[in-house]
Formats: sequence, structure tokens, C-alpha cells
Amino acid sequence: MRTIIVSGCDAGFFHMTKGLILSLKDCPESAGVDLGLLDVGLEDEQRAWFADNGVAVVAPDWDLRHPYTDQLPSNRKAFFSRPFLPKHFPGYDMYVWMDADTWAQDWQAVAMHIEAAKDGALAIVPELDRAYERNPAGVKIRTILGRPYRISSVFYKRFRRAWGRRAANKYALQPILNNGLFALRADAVHWQPWREIYQRGLDKYPRGGRRSLCQVSLNYAVYDLELPYVPLPARFNWLTYLALPKLDTKTGRYVEPLPPYDPISVIHNVHSVKDRPQTLTTTDGKTVEQTILYRHGDY
Repeated sequence: MRTIIVSGCDAGFFHMTKGLILSLKDCPESAGVDLGLLDVGLEDEQRAWFADNGVAVVAPDWDLRHPYTDQLPSNRKAFFSRPFLPKHFPGYDMYVWMDADTWAQDWQAVAMHIEAAKDGALAIVPELDRAYERNPAGVKIRTILGRPYRISSVFYKRFRRAWGRRAANKYALQPILNNGLFALRADAVHWQPWREIYQRGLDKYPRGGRRSLCQVSLNYAVYDLELPYVPLPARFNWLTYLALPKLDTKTGRYVEPLPPYDPISVIHNVHSVKDRPQTLTTTDGKTVEQTILYRHGDY
């Protein structure tokens, strides 16, 4: 099965995407898997680094219609192009997407995504874990005299503005499927509905949610059309803004913050974490201040 792992970045995300590529290449199992990149604003020297490291670089155009593309930064093309990976990197049987702010501690997450998607399902990780904040979707419960009368969330607002109240009421409080890492076969039924639903959302809600609509539209397609998907454990796409990992002082690896401290396979430095130093607790009860980026030699 011909497989490619694809990411996308601009000049500002080069250092993080470089870490992603190096983390994958440092896994011996990656030898038979190709690497691709959506160039959405790289500098020439950065583009050359990816090419020199065996990464196929493609500069996409705007794959979806949008009335304000002249006002959008070019890096938004990475979101618009995500449902079109078979178009930009043709000839593969399996596509694995990894955000520029992810990196792999080991190959297990990639292998399990590919395995889970081999029969045509979407392999993806829900934003759920016992260690995560209880309110990852920004859910707000309004009350009158202590009784709830309205429940809303960030996803609810995106759903309602892009696809209407019916969709919001039905799906917005479902577990969020995080498309910062997913695997999908080239012939899977998901690609076309995802594109169409994403486009409908942009047509109705062009000025807002331009980045989040990529993820919300995939969630809508999966839930509304009952498209097959396999939910995988959080350690295969660990969202650091919802729970910082612990640092195992014996192995030097990042692990889940609760016992039994299983190793995390893919780190996803989302939102406020990114490349900023964090105060991490170690498995022997100490604290360290450091970023959660990939470390490779002098990199």
C-alpha cells in the first residue's frame, strides 16, 4: 500500500514542521513511507531544505471558493486543501495528514492510523481523555435560578453560522474529531462530502471560522452522513493545550500525565502552547521549564 504523510506550513511554521519531518525520519519504520508538504508561504531556503530531505513540496492554489481570498493569508490554503490531498499528491493508496505543530515520539500512532483506515474508515482521534480539561469545546451552560436553560459551545456557534441551527443542535456537542492527524484511503467515501460541506459552510459563513471550518466540516460530514470512522486513543494525537504531558526522567520521553504514565506517541502543540516554554512535572515529582518541541541533535 503506497502511503504518504502530508503536512503544510509557511515560513513562520518552518521550525516546527522541520521538527515533524525529522521526528518521522528518525523512526526506522518510516523508510517505506513518502513525505509531502503543502507550501503555503515558504522561503526559498526553507523550500530547499524540505526537498533535500526527500519531501515532495506542492504549492496549492485556493481549492475552495471564497469571496475574500485576496484578504486571507496564504497559509489558509493549507486548510482549504486538506480535503484535496489525493489531488495534490496523486498515486497513493493511503493519506496521513499531520499538522505542522505535531511531531512523533514513535511510529505507533502513524501505524495505528494506517491500520484503522485500511478498510475505508476515517482514522482520527477525538478530543477526549481522562486527563484533559473537562471543557475542551468551550461549552457554556447558562442557568436561571440554578437550572440550565441553554447550552452552547465554540463548535455550536460554528455549526449554527455555517450550516444552520438544526445541524448545531444535532452535532455540535458530539465529541470533536481533531483533524490535526488523520488517515484516509484515497478511495474513501469521505473526501467528496467533506469538500462539499466545507464549501457550503464557506458560502454561508465566509467571514468567520476560516480555520476552524476545516475541522468542523469534517465532523459534520462524519456525523450527518454516518461516514465510517475509528476513534483512536488520545496518546496518538495528544493535545498539549488540554493537558500538558509529564516528562519521564528515566527515558526522557513525554508520557500521559496520569498513572500508569503511558508514553505519548504524537505530541500536538496546539493554540497557546506552540513553541513556548512550559512548566512540566516530571515522573519523580520535580518540575522543569522547557518547550515541548522535537529535539534532534543540534536542531
